[in-house]
Amino acid sequence: MHGLDATDRAGGFGGRPGVRCARDSRGNGAVGVVKPHYTTLSNRTTFTRWAYTNLDLKVRKSPSLRSRSVGRLHFNTEDGPPEIYLALQRYTDAKGNEWVQTQLPGRPNGRTGWVPREGLGQFRLIDT
Repeated sequence: MHGLDATDRAGGFGGRPGVRCARDSRGNGAVGVVKPHYTTLSNRTTFTRWAYTNLDLKVRKSPSLRSRSVGRLHFNTEDGPPEIYLALQRYTDAKGNEWVQTQLPGRPNGRTGWVPREGLGQFRLIDT
């Protein structure tokens, strides 16, 4: 198990990875341009990222605050230890907001949902 991979340390998961600075004709940085995109965080076979929760947030069906709620993040499991959330995908919208698709604990198995990036703590990587 590892702490952060090189992408995470370079600001890939903590900052605003979708923000790109456009250059004008003189090569100077111009207005930030964000292209909405998805990034795979885990494939559940050769690498998996996970995190603890930072906030008690609603989990959404899609990466939007207007989307229907499908659950909540919880700090602890029913037995007391901290709850672990698998980070499956990251979505960066046109405004630069980051969302993380996570697998939800409980029944039925395999449920997933989206939370704002700040809802999860530092990603940890398992690649064994």
